[in-house]
Amino acid sequence: MQMSNESRRARLAVMAASVGIAAALVAYAASPEVRHAVSHAAHSVKHTVSNFFDHDRRKRSEHRKARRQEHAKTSHARTGMTSGHRETALAVSSSARAQGERGSPAVSGDAPT
Repeated sequence: MQMSNESRRARLAVMAASVGIAAALVAYAASPEVRHAVSHAAHSVKHTVSNFFDHDRRKRSEHRKARRQEHAKTSHARTGMTSGHRETALAVSSSARAQGERGSPAVSGDAPT
């Protein structure tokens, strides 16, 4: 009797899985939104798997980070400003332009050449 219960349970599990797979296939065939979602999911899985197996990814990431930091150092060295100073300078230059439009004396560097 024990065998028949296990056999029934196995058949029921196979039937449930079959019905679920059939419902998924019908939904995929009938609905463009489902096909669109499936294509997004497939793309995401492909991206994740390729990142997982890409052994040079960390090396490239570290190289890009070092280049960004080096660029930040050299661009700040050229201007002599940090990002906070740059924001202040932009605010001052825009207010100087506004004063120049109202007839105040031109600020050095704003005069036409």
